[in-house]
Amino acid sequence: MLTPLAAALLLAAAPSPAAPSREALAAFAERELSELLAKHRVAGAVIALVADGELVFARGYGHRDVAAKLPVEAERTLFRVGSVSKLFVWTAVMQCVERGLIALDADVNRYLDFEIPATYAEPITMAHLMAHTPGFEDQLLGLFTTDRAQLRGLAEVMREVPRRIAPPGRFSSYSNYGAALAATIVERVTGVPFDRYVAEQIFAPLGMTRSTFAQPVPEPLAPDLSRGYELRGEELVPAPFEYVSGVYPAGSLSSTATDMARFLLAHLHGGALEGRQILAPATAAAMQQRSFGHDPRFSGLAHGFLQAPTGAGMMLYHGGDTVFFHTLALLFPERHAAFFVSANSSSAGQAVQELGKAFLARFFPGPTGRELAAAYATPAPPERFAGTYLSRRRSESDLTRLVALAMPVRVTPDGEGGLTVSSFMHPSSPRFVQIGPNLFREADGDDQVLFLEDAEGGVDAVVLGLMPVMTFGRPAFADQPWLAALIAGAVLLLSLSIWLLPPAGLVARLRRRTRPTGELRLAAWGSLLLGLANLAFVAAFTASFSGGMLAVLTDSPLRRAAVLIPWLCAALGLAVLVLGVRAWRRRAWGLPSCLHVGALALSSLLFVWWLAHWRVLA
Repeated sequence: MLTPLAAALLLAAAPSPAAPSREALAAFAERELSELLAKHRVAGAVIALVADGELVFARGYGHRDVAAKLPVEAERTLFRVGSVSKLFVWTAVMQCVERGLIALDADVNRYLDFEIPATYAEPITMAHLMAHTPGFEDQLLGLFTTDRAQLRGLAEVMREVPRRIAPPGRFSSYSNYGAALAATIVERVTGVPFDRYVAEQIFAPLGMTRSTFAQPVPEPLAPDLSRGYELRGEELVPAPFEYVSGVYPAGSLSSTATDMARFLLAHLHGGALEGRQILAPATAAAMQQRSFGHDPRFSGLAHGFLQAPTGAGMMLYHGGDTVFFHTLALLFPERHAAFFVSANSSSAGQAVQELGKAFLARFFPGPTGRELAAAYATPAPPERFAGTYLSRRRSESDLTRLVALAMPVRVTPDGEGGLTVSSFMHPSSPRFVQIGPNLFREADGDDQVLFLEDAEGGVDAVVLGLMPVMTFGRPAFADQPWLAALIAGAVLLLSLSIWLLPPAGLVARLRRRTRPTGELRLAAWGSLLLGLANLAFVAAFTASFSGGMLAVLTDSPLRRAAVLIPWLCAALGLAVLVLGVRAWRRRAWGLPSCLHVGALALSSLLFVWWLAHWRVLA
């Protein structure tokens, strides 16, 4: 069948746009970024654009301090760039590879003074860490803190090895621990602390004088660090400094737009800038070569960079998110162009994503899904791909496992042979059309989704085009979002109703002013207490997240206290169930009362099981 080849030829034959001009870039930034900042209520942002191998445009927008009315300046204002920091980890790794200090295919235990458990026969290598395929569970709890006293050291956290939940190399699952482990190895083979190593071997040669991994930033730079802001309702509230705890190399970099442009220029120029070399040309080229992907037609990973096909050839990119800062860096090696944007508000994630897509659509458009779909003559029934998929990047040890439920990918047939895809990357649920086996492209754009098959040939998972470091699998029955909604809804409804409509036997006896038996009294008041305990847990647990995403990632005394309540609910549920059965057998209650109390007890026990399953009670 030649239709996939025809689609590939159509993609290759797409117009090859020239590098955008300085004037076009400036006009784009002025129009698009200003509109997006207003639309998403963002305090400030900065952008830098590179064309023909040089910085052609850099500008700040809005404020780095709203109350003081201090503007953002591209050359001076430092932004927290989040996971874009990892590009410096991988650059440092490749420097060590170049010097013969690290082998990409060697067991990482060779370089450590502690042991990564041999859960699987295959050892974890540096290549696995760079491709986010070591198979570690995710660790989000405690990733950020606003209390410097709670800041943990790199060496301490590295020894707390996450569970290995998949063989290395099977699928990509983004790992902050993996990146920090790579930085630890750089420390050990060079004998230099990672932050100092980067300052000496990357920042200094490139003239990045306004960049630092230090937390908080050094005093000379502190006055120019942008504040972060949290959008609460319609108000932007100043946020405290976010410390990246333990795994700091994975996300603690603070830098200016012009400093970041210098780093991107070095990667566009074979590892050199203004005569100063940080990587040999061959090493820089190797760093941009594909190292992992689920399908050669689809986005994948180079050695640390994410990789995606565009109208400008292969794009290298990386995003970065803290709670209050959102960043995106794009490189187009075949066009000697690059794009960097960072914004300082919790509401800016969508704005940064939309700006990146607008940049691609404006300067490097590729063929749309409609154009490519015309070359593919045998699309599969869209129902084959339909369903809800949950992220495989999740914890198996603590309550942040619940994050998977909060960011599902929902795939729905559109009735016209295509699919709509709803996800955190696709909040508007765009339409996708099939352009090859298991491969779909946005009908009116160039975003893609890829479906993966299991050993039996069934559709097992989906990968989003701009997020190849995460796969989303079909959930097991116990993990179904609808089951979570059913259990939680039943518990809340029955817990409220037990107070609004207490057991009829108790009410009748109180009206007759007669004393119920001891067992009946215990069953009645036990059910009331069970309903109250359920409601108290939901209220306290929900309140423990009232601080937004930072509260999700931070442990709290209220949450620690709240997760004790379900154990009380389990004991009460068992007791009420036994006493309710006895009351029914003795005809002390009628069938409706027994069913009411029994449903509350059973749903409460099921709720406790579900909480344990999702590691809320761990």
